[in-house]
Amino acid sequence: MNSKNTENNATLRQWQLFILAIEKGSILGAAAAAGTDPAVVSKEITKLEHLLGEPLLDRSRSGVRPTWLGAQKYKEAVKLLHEIHEVLSASEDATLRSSTIRLAVPGALTGLIAKPLAEFEKLQSLNHTPIEINSYQNLDDIQPENFDLIICTQTLPNVRMIAYDIANISYGIFASPDFLAQNKRITVPAQLEKLPLIHSKSEKVLLQGPLQSITITVEPQIRINSDEAMISAAVEGLGIALRIPLWAAESLTKSGSLIQILGE
Repeated sequence: MNSKNTENNATLRQWQLFILAIEKGSILGAAAAAGTDPAVVSKEITKLEHLLGEPLLDRSRSGVRPTWLGAQKYKEAVKLLHEIHEVLSASEDATLRSSTIRLAVPGALTGLIAKPLAEFEKLQSLNHTPIEINSYQNLDDIQPENFDLIICTQTLPNVRMIAYDIANISYGIFASPDFLAQNKRITVPAQLEKLPLIHSKSEKVLLQGPLQSITITVEPQIRINSDEAMISAAVEGLGIALRIPLWAAESLTKSGSLIQILGE
């Protein structure tokens, strides 16, 4: 079961051009603001729409306006890019040009965050500021004062820290084709309780989908704390992996190494 996909293959430039198109009200306006050709803007936004599987803009002779999905993605993109650029723009300050910008990122999001940061690095023309990404498992294990930006999926333990809700993460349930071939067809979440599960701990897990929500009791056969190890165990056919970020499993589902179950 999942809510919405994660757009980890989209580039920072695609999101920037998408935002400009909505704010300027036209592809031409976005192109002028970005200093590029309208055809380039249109092509990049079309690529973004293909990645999401739905149109983001309603196009007409008078200009463009966001679809319902486009309006939602616009809000998310503006928040995310604002948070990233608010920290990274400090590199333009002459007093900070030799500094290193340090980010603390949960292990589950490291691969997702690395791509937009790499895109930002390409946009820097002079005095490149090094960016250091520190992966962590638990917020209690890091010292907030040592970082310029902390991205987290947990409740902040320190009330002095300023928090913004910048994005949503969608999760799925995955198993290998061989595992599914050896087990009867899984049609309802309750069936998971009787099968070998790969999860971080024993707990009650709420599974949410478009048509129903149900809580199941999870007693994992294999307990693993990292998404990478959970994915590897699932690929090997050792069981069903719960709560895997969709972006992290995307390439394996495309290659057929993993299958998302109870997904729609």
